[in-house]
Amino acid sequence: MQLIKKTDHLDRYLLRIEEEVNDELALLLEFGPDYFETHELYSFLHQLDDQTEKVFFLRRMLVSTGFIVVICLSTAIYSFMTDHLFFGYVFLFFIPLFAGLSAMILYRFQRRFTTYRFTDHLRTLIETEIEIRSKDISIF
Repeated sequence: MQLIKKTDHLDRYLLRIEEEVNDELALLLEFGPDYFETHELYSFLHQLDDQTEKVFFLRRMLVSTGFIVVICLSTAIYSFMTDHLFFGYVFLFFIPLFAGLSAMILYRFQRRFTTYRFTDHLRTLIETEIEIRSKDISIF
């Protein structure tokens, strides 16, 4: 039984290392745009656009679940004040449910988009490198 747990942890560590190595935007951030070809830089720009769209969707989901938690809390307080205990407890039940949903969204956001906070920096790096390469080609 102990052997299974050790290999399970090892598999998780190997998967985490593999995910970090396959994150091309993190590699671009670490090594710079000089090591990549132009068509790869264009694909990185498309990846950044896709990443920002997904992040905006996750943010909207997070704001909406937070809004639902606030509404459930206020409705539960109002129900307790007006002696409708059943409805108050029902709405109190939904608060941890939606709070857990928002925590799951935050966890997925942090896990999936590790380079999101550097999006503007990456975009300027890529665009300046593409501009420099296009000027070098036009000279010849």
